[in-house]
Amino acid sequence: MKSLNKVNLIGNLGNDPDIRTMPNGNKVANISLATTYSYKDGDNWADKTEWHKVVLFNHRADVADRFLKKASKIFVEGRLQTRSWEDKDGIKKYSTEIVGNDLLLLSKEEMKEQTEQKQEPAQQATNFDSFDDEIPF
Repeated sequence: MKSLNKVNLIGNLGNDPDIRTMPNGNKVANISLATTYSYKDGDNWADKTEWHKVVLFNHRADVADRFLKKASKIFVEGRLQTRSWEDKDGIKKYSTEIVGNDLLLLSKEEMKEQTEQKQEPAQQATNFDSFDDEIPF
């Protein structure tokens, strides 16, 4: 049996995406995603927020660059990845992040903007009035 490394999150961005371009020209977006859950603390309910580092590459980074901003609500599916490096003092550091494989925009404003941009070229390129009525059924 193979193993499984899969993460699904729905949350809000803590800040605007940090977009960079790699030497090969591909884009990388780093985002900070907040997820919140509620729990009972005695007689009261309390909220706990967890922060997740998410990395998006190529097309997903382009989408983040164009449509995401602080407080945007998104769904991200991906996998956990841990990187290590040595800092300037030679101390080994680690960072665990989510490499996003799928990204869905859940904020109404971003979804509307993305939908409008997707529809514009299709509406310009397709004129159904110009089709002949020669359909055989």
